[in-house]
Amino acid sequence: MNHPLVESGDRSDAQDGPAAQHEAPAGRRRQRLSVERGDKLVRSSLFLSSNKVGGAILAFAFWFVIARIFTPEEVGIATSLINSAAMISFLSMCGLDITIIRFHTTAREPNALITQSFAIVSLVAAVMAAGYVLLVPFYEPSLGFVRSNILYAVGVVFGSVLGSVSMLTDAVFIAARKTEYNLYINCLLHGLARIVMLFLLTSLGAYGIFGSTLVGYLVAVIVSLFYMARATAFRFDFRLRGGITRHQVGFSGNGYVASIFTMLPRTILPLIALHALGNADAGYYYLTFQMATVIYWLATGVGEALLSEGASDESQLPKLLRRSAVLSMVLIFPSVLALWLAGPDLLVLFGHNYVEHGSELVSVLALGALPVTVNTWGGFLLRLTGQMRSLILASFACAAISLGLAQVWAHRGLVWLGWAWFVGNMAGAVWVVAALALHYRYRTRRRGSKTRVSTAGRPAECRHADEDCRCAPS
Repeated sequence: MNHPLVESGDRSDAQDGPAAQHEAPAGRRRQRLSVERGDKLVRSSLFLSSNKVGGAILAFAFWFVIARIFTPEEVGIATSLINSAAMISFLSMCGLDITIIRFHTTAREPNALITQSFAIVSLVAAVMAAGYVLLVPFYEPSLGFVRSNILYAVGVVFGSVLGSVSMLTDAVFIAARKTEYNLYINCLLHGLARIVMLFLLTSLGAYGIFGSTLVGYLVAVIVSLFYMARATAFRFDFRLRGGITRHQVGFSGNGYVASIFTMLPRTILPLIALHALGNADAGYYYLTFQMATVIYWLATGVGEALLSEGASDESQLPKLLRRSAVLSMVLIFPSVLALWLAGPDLLVLFGHNYVEHGSELVSVLALGALPVTVNTWGGFLLRLTGQMRSLILASFACAAISLGLAQVWAHRGLVWLGWAWFVGNMAGAVWVVAALALHYRYRTRRRGSKTRVSTAGRPAECRHADEDCRCAPS
């Protein structure tokens, strides 16, 4: 690599020396590794995006079959159980899934890191689920049946633990850059297993629906652990040393807080629609938002791949950033246009009322994919560069503005909830971009200062980049 101080007329002469002959193969190797890493980024992104989109399609098929087999009352009970277990699984992660992706390649004992994460997440999920079962009759009497039936109670606890462990196995495959297993196991195998189990557990009513979900998670976890051992050399390592470090605890905690802020609008906006506009409009909002979520997941897949590849070799980060940005645009822009144009036609599948009330909303939510993509991509980059405070503030700004505007605008109609979501994500995106720009500017100035100090006193023909160069006069 040519030193910045080499004059253009001296380069051809400088390259004739032995050092240049050794540097040429090294440069080609670095270029080849850069291309390979870029290809891995594209590959991982496509597998992760396919996993999320495929999961959404199979989830739609799952609920389509349920609607044809079970009564509305049974569906209502099962939905409460499944949503409760899913929320507990998410809250029990404690940010450790992102920590595994970020630090797996640099951990002193990666197996100890994963094992300790499994133990922590399982324990937290079990405690939270048990607390939920004990307290649910007091704060939500309509769900009191969970406590009165031992099968429901045990199922919520077991399902919460399985769901959290399944999410961690996803993170392990992403960290190891074996994302094809996320698609094969946690999308196809899990999705198909629970659909098949619906037909086998029909006689159990609502618990048959919930039980099929538990079996799907159980199959996914068992197969994931098997392929983790084969593909990533994972072995349970219960040693305390070499596992989760103090720095990783702080990283996990900050990431956990940011994840909660990110989840708040997705969880609370349907409730605002329910209280301000009624049950029907809440249903229209929820289903329309699920359609747009498929596009949002594409950005998440690219971001997870960027975090994994960047963590394994930070020297390639600038090229990975450019490649991931281009890939995001290639995936997102056509998807936004497709949903904008075809969204009303897709709503026809659910009935005329959905077309009447959701057509404008789906267009706004499709447009919202643009700031959501910037938020998601930038959020993973903030994690990669260690800017956790900026990540929390951006997530908080997005949540506060989205929910605040939704409270003010909700009485105007569903489409205004979509605009509240859009404006909130725009605010978060502006914050993320500003934080990244300031960080880049600071790093550039610092690097320039070090370069000026390290090259002081060297002759113009010096091509050495290290500080131990002996070309400078003593």
